[in-house]
Amino acid sequence: MIRLLGILFLACLLPMTGGCAIFGYVAAITPGAGTKARYAGLAGQKVAVLTWVERAVTYDYGALTSDTSMGVQNKLVAATNPKLKLEELKGTTYVDPRQVYRWQKNHPELENRSIDEIAPKAAAALGCTRLIYLELSPFSVYDPRTPVLLKGSSTVTIRVAEIDPAGHVKIGYEEAGVLAEFPEKSPEGVPPTDSVTPTYIYKGLVDKITTEVAKRFFSSSPGEE
Repeated sequence: MIRLLGILFLACLLPMTGGCAIFGYVAAITPGAGTKARYAGLAGQKVAVLTWVERAVTYDYGALTSDTSMGVQNKLVAATNPKLKLEELKGTTYVDPRQVYRWQKNHPELENRSIDEIAPKAAAALGCTRLIYLELSPFSVYDPRTPVLLKGSSTVTIRVAEIDPAGHVKIGYEEAGVLAEFPEKSPEGVPPTDSVTPTYIYKGLVDKITTEVAKRFFSSSPGEE
């Protein structure tokens, strides 16, 4: 457990536009009842993470795409550490998320295109063999029923595109309707305070989203160290 905490601390030193929010990830990969990877095809692959959000959302949260992509990758990098001996991530490498974000920003024509269209172009430009493609819709830090209260909520669609050397694309994994909420124990939302601000809720929600995504790519066993 101490070794795991050390690895996660080092992961906090990786670049992350929205700040370090990886500590909530400890609960996701600390062994408990044991979980099985929902997609186990990242081993030995070069992975890029790309996030799409509705244009209207980016007006309020301009860093959301980069924060989400980088958060997922930071957590996967932490879990890829050989000391954790996670077979599903053995030999996995990653495209620099800043490079992915620049490529995404430079190709606005790909917005609203399907992953089948985006994946081969991403593979050619970034060299990835696996593309983790996330869609966040909706995304909000306010309770829609009571806008004066803060309640982070987002629904995530996760897709993984497998790209072969010829550029052919196969969808290896798809899961829709993944709900992330922050704080989870306040279903009606919380009133804002000096410490509980929209920024605080935003960071907590992004941490929750990225944890929910990352933990789908590896297994944990009860009693592992």
